[in-house]
Amino acid sequence: MVFDPGRLPEMMGHLGKGLQAFRKGLHEPPESEKASQSDDPSKTSREA
Repeated sequence: MVFDPGRLPEMMGHLGKGLQAFRKGLHEPPESEKASQSDDPSKTSREA
């Protein structure tokens, strides 16, 4: 691929933000686990 020199810094910025979001996602539990934990704690996973 060939990129315009003016757009290269912008593209690298987007790449950096994407990598940060990816790394953050590796350390967080999946959304389905978060939702089940935030529900009523008196319910078990079978009742949910």
